Amino acid sequence: MKGKILNLLILVAIIAVILVAWSSTKIVECPLRATSASPKEIPRATSASPINSPRPTATRTLPEGAPQIGIIKSISFDKDTYYAGDIITAILEVENIGGADITSEKVTINATCVRLDDFTANLYLKTLEEEEKMETYTMSFSEIIGPGQTKILSASFRTLSEIEYGGLEVSLAGDYEILLTLNIDGETTDAKELKLTLLGDDLEN
Repeated sequence: MKGKILNLLILVAIIAVILVAWSSTKIVECPLRATSASPKEIPRATSASPINSPRPTATRTLPEGAPQIGIIKSISFDKDTYYAGDIITAILEVENIGGADITSEKVTINATCVRLDDFTANLYLKTLEEEEKMETYTMSFSEIIGPGQTKILSASFRTLSEIEYGGLEVSLAGDYEILLTLNIDGETTDAKELKLTLLGDDLEN
């Protein structure tokens, strides 16, 4: 009789150990399931509004063998932010690094569209040749810049607001690469590349 009671107590103890171990496993597993968020609860990354720096970072692309006459010392814009269709004024600080007066200047601006905000229009953009993605603006000046002097040239141009595609007017808001070329007295002397973003009306608010 005592042997049966002892065996029964041992069996009860084994069952108790199993129950404790099982309960511990459930306690560990529960927090893992509780931290799994549903798709609606997962926070989405927000993209910052593209804003152009008044003094953007420009990469110099000086043609090989260009004469040492005048250089673009700096470039800035008249506004921080532009929308498609705005007039953009690029302010160029031109320095005479030669030994004679500069008497005529020409600034050529090539604006190449690299991405459009409108999804369908962006697909169409990818089918175009490089020259079809580009708009060219040319402005002439007659500033007298002596050796060692610096003068400001303001080059303004109006961007296009939209194009017709598939019978619809689509916005030209998006990203652009700008190439500014300086021509002094008939010679190309300097060139700089920079990036520009045009915002759309739907991003204004």
